[in-house]
Amino acid sequence: MTNPSFEISEPTTSTARHSTGSTGAEIEAIHRLGRSGYSAFNDLSCEVVGADLWLRGRLPTYYLKQMAQAIVAQVEGVRRVINHIEVAPNSGRSIPSGGGEPLRLVNQP
Repeated sequence: MTNPSFEISEPTTSTARHSTGSTGAEIEAIHRLGRSGYSAFNDLSCEVVGADLWLRGRLPTYYLKQMAQAIVAQVEGVRRVINHIEVAPNSGRSIPSGGGEPLRLVNQP
């Protein structure tokens, strides 16, 4: 079984990190995260060990943690994603709230 080769046809602005001895799967995972449109993913790192892909870093929401996992799970050759992303709401990235008003709890009878 041979590793698939990946050709990068356009430069990416992603600053996500991968190890210096990166595999094709690591590079592909980083590029997919960078192309996702979520700037918070730029602070994540990926490492492939065998068929396992390890995600590490910090994101502001569980939703983004799940999105990152779903994106890298589609990389060819990855059988399992080990998600070690920490969710820290005050991780320095802002998330638009939509209406500009703070969220609040409402008591319902």
